[in-house]
Order: sequence, then C-alpha cells, then structure tokens
Amino acid sequence: MKNIFGGLLLVALLCVAPMHAQSPVDQAAQAGFPMLTEFTLQPGAQPFTFSYTAQADGPHRMIVAWGATVALLLEVHGAGPDPSSGQGNPASVPFPAKKGVTYTIRISPAGNLPVTSVGQLYGGLRRSQAMTQVSGELVKATPMPLPGPAAPEATPMPLPGPQPAMKPLPMSVVNKLTAPVDWAATLKTVSAIPAMGQLLSSLPGGVAGTMQQGNENEIRVRAPTVPESTGALDWRTGLAFRSWSEPPAYYLNGKKYYVGALEAFPVELVSYPTRVTDQAKEILRIWPWPRGLVYLDLELPAENATYAITVRTSDAQGTLRSTWAAGDPPIVSLKCDRPWMAAAHQSIYLPLTVTSGPSGFSTLITVSPPDTPTYADSWGGGKGMRKVNLMLTLAYETVVGASNFKAPALFGGIDIKRIN
Repeated sequence: MKNIFGGLLLVALLCVAPMHAQSPVDQAAQAGFPMLTEFTLQPGAQPFTFSYTAQADGPHRMIVAWGATVALLLEVHGAGPDPSSGQGNPASVPFPAKKGVTYTIRISPAGNLPVTSVGQLYGGLRRSQAMTQVSGELVKATPMPLPGPAAPEATPMPLPGPQPAMKPLPMSVVNKLTAPVDWAATLKTVSAIPAMGQLLSSLPGGVAGTMQQGNENEIRVRAPTVPESTGALDWRTGLAFRSWSEPPAYYLNGKKYYVGALEAFPVELVSYPTRVTDQAKEILRIWPWPRGLVYLDLELPAENATYAITVRTSDAQGTLRSTWAAGDPPIVSLKCDRPWMAAAHQSIYLPLTVTSGPSGFSTLITVSPPDTPTYADSWGGGKGMRKVNLMLTLAYETVVGASNFKAPALFGGIDIKRIN
C-alpha cells in the first residue's frame, strides 16, 4: 500500500496543471525522453525520415507527437527483419538496439492531412528507475499512458553538476512574480521599443490615450463569474491565465467554454510541501534544459484589436535581465502563431521589454482573427475551448549557472489586456 501511494503521489507531482487537458506533445515530453528533432509534414508529401544511432545496448523507445488531429504512423527500420511500428497521437514504438548501429525512423500521417503540420520526435535508451508495485506487477510510474505495446517509462532528465535541493521560494521572489500589473506604466515602457511605439501612436488617441485606458485597472484580474456570452468577457479590463487556476470562461447555448488553455513542460519536481506552496502562489519551476516551453492557446474576439501581453517570469533567485530577450537565440522568447494566415506568415516573434510591476516581460500585438473556423479549432475541444484563433509559445533556452548547473526558470502566468 505504501508503494502504491508513492506511485500515485509521483503521478500527481508530474501533472503540470490537472485542470487542463494535455496536448499529445506534452504527453510525449513528459514521458521523460529527450526531444531528438522537430519535423514538418505537408499534405501529400513524402514521409519524414530520421537517422538514429544508439549510444548503448539495450531497450530503446521512440515517441512521436504533434498538435494536429490526424494520427501519426511511426516506424523503426533496422531493428529486425520487419520494421517495428505504432500508430496514434502520440505514437510509441519500443525496440532493442545495439550500440553504434544506426536505425531509420520513418514518420508519416496515418490519415488525410489537410494542412502542413509540425511535430516532435522523442526517444532514447530506457533507463531504470524507482518502480511501483501495482497489482503484483512491477511497473514504472508515468504521468500518462501513451499508445504502443507498452507505456514508456518516466526517466529523470539528466542534469550535469551538483543539483541543490529545491527550497520554498523566498517571499521577496514570490512578491515580484505576483505583483499587480500597472498597465499604464507597462505601456509607457513598451512604447520605448520603436516598432511598439509606432503601433501605439497609430491607435485612436495615440500613446497618451492608450496609457490613460491602461490605468483603468491596476490589479490582477480573473473573471469572478462566468459570463453568459463571449461578448461579456471584458478583455479591456484584462484577463489572467495561471497554471494552477481555471482559466476565464463563458457560456454559449448553455455550454461552458474556456478562452484559454495554459500548458508548460518540463516542470521541476520538488518536495510535496514546496509544491503546495508554489501552487498556492501560482508559480511553476520550469527546467530550461534543453528547452522549457509554455503554451497558451487563446480564443480572442473575432475583430481587429491591439492587446498588451505581460509574461511573469524570473530566474530561481528572482533576477530578471533585459538581455535575456536579446541574442541569437535569446534566453527568453515569445512566439505568436496566427492559424488563419498563410503558413509563411503564421508565426512571428514578439519584441519583449522588461515590464513594470511584476517581474517579467511585456509586448503588444495587433490581430484580426476571423469568425470562421481554422485548423486550430479542432484541437481546442480537448481543452474545453470552443475554438483556438491565437497561440502563444514562451520559450526558455538553457541558462548555465554555477558548476554548470541548469537553474530552473520561474513562471507566474500571463496577463492579457485589450488597449483599444
């Protein structure tokens, strides 16, 4: 019984935000294998192939996933007379490997692919770790079962150098990440970016007018009640998206829909009391090794509008530097995907500047999402959303600290406010 409880606790700790449905990509990432490569598949094009050379003898596994609703066919060639294969989203294939032998990984859509889609391939050696006794059988504890002959085993992410124990965050750090957003001060700071200043000047009333609007509300806002329609959500007041809280929502024809879905990985597993404290403060510890990612899918009003975005973040000591948003690649970046646009123009990287109020970065974006469905709407249903017409990806690249230790980044949520 003790072992069963320990396994269940580990499963609970591995779940990032239990209120939010996980995407297939998140499920695959949480299986504990490193990402080998990203890939792109086009309608009617040839399958994607990847050469994988085993670094050791033993049982290996490949896992493939993407955000498209079409299942994937995953094949491993070279592990025997016939290829090992699996199908699903994610799809998982175990195989025995020999050190130094190169295997060909073949990935193709298992059905009709309507649009060009991007996925991720994970894989490697299945390493042993603590096991949990369940129903008389020894099984590995995993955050979520994946399709395939056997569920992949959760593997701890290897980190070089000494790994200090996680401690409760100092209140000074917590206060920085949870401070109210001063939207007027934030817009003034953002206007210092030439492109953003030009955008603000082009809005009705110019920079001064938008800053006056930004001062209407200087506290963190969540929707206290669920509106009866999409129009009742007040984007001008501001909406907050947090890892541990139910996102803002509305009712339509008697059914409840969220206007956002927030997901993050990989997340540091800390001791249970510390995790409770982090949860109470709406803070996640994200490992930027090899890369930390936060996804926010959104349903914005179907009309032309400009929004201010504030990302709450710092390092584990509460430090934030403007230089993190510079460089090639930057340590912190924010990408916006607009699924209604042509593939060549869907993704843009938003310029970031240090915000005023909470520790983090802010930016602006003007969008005109249509009311008609896009291919992104199809995966919103699994997250409790009616549609998805904008996607934000916050990326943390590796930050090397003392003794080559990869310190975790702290993430406190995303605030969005319409300013026109």
